[in-house]
Amino acid sequence: MNSKTKWLIATLAALPGLASASWTCPSGSGPHIVDGIGYTNKYYQPRIHFKGEGRSNWSYLSYYYGVNKDYGKAMLALAISAYHSRAKVMVTCSGQDVTGIWLSDDGSMSPD
Repeated sequence: MNSKTKWLIATLAALPGLASASWTCPSGSGPHIVDGIGYTNKYYQPRIHFKGEGRSNWSYLSYYYGVNKDYGKAMLALAISAYHSRAKVMVTCSGQDVTGIWLSDDGSMSPD
């Protein structure tokens, strides 16, 4: 097998992982570790990534509120704190949207 063939096989094998970005919430409510936060000014919703999830599996953070509303700003502040501190977080989700986030040393969340 020549080097061009090997390169073609390697490229084709890598394409599904690169091309299959998806919007999803993490499996289960947690505890999780936030290992990525992203934002573009095209949309108001930040994106959040959790350790252990596929590298292209990101969640919307406060999709229906975004950073132009107080609720969205509070969610983003908690997510940034969690990212910076590597604190355990618990989340609630609705589809691909993180609708609630709790930071705690023991990975707990409020009962409401």
